[in-house]
Amino acid sequence: MIPEEGTVPLIPLGTLYRKYGSEISSIFNGTKQNKKYPFKLGYQSDGKNAGSAMMWKIRDADNWKGAMQTAAEKYMDVRQVLKFPKEKPLGVQKRHIIGYPVTGHSVREWGGFNGRMPSQLRIVVRRKGDKLCSYFVHLPHKIPKTWDERRLGSELSNWQELHSWLNENCVPISF
Repeated sequence: MIPEEGTVPLIPLGTLYRKYGSEISSIFNGTKQNKKYPFKLGYQSDGKNAGSAMMWKIRDADNWKGAMQTAAEKYMDVRQVLKFPKEKPLGVQKRHIIGYPVTGHSVREWGGFNGRMPSQLRIVVRRKGDKLCSYFVHLPHKIPKTWDERRLGSELSNWQELHSWLNENCVPISF
């Protein structure tokens, strides 16, 4: 059962991020970052404002199946933003930053078909009146696996590319 919005007191996003959040560049570029799992909520700051949550509204739906169907379709679209090379991919590729395994091939340095790295991009569904609304939430953390910045770019730059696509194709949530 999905709780109806308003039935459970929710902490305002701004308060939550001020208490438990960190600007995304500090999460990926911070010198004191040594945790390999999400431990801070991320936000994007423009330097003047508190920023926006790393949360995007996907779409409203009339039922659970509709909410999950639209979320799954958008998730497949966002995975296509970081393209695999035309030749057969060997080793870690940019798209793996979203999560691993990826259907159809294995990456030896990430454990082959037995390797696993959960996606940092999560799907959340909330009830709003008689509708269900799906969202993407990015829970950022440094990748606990091998990442070649010279070949693949920084983790931050790859996430910024994905965030740009999400900003254009979903509704960014501000606080």
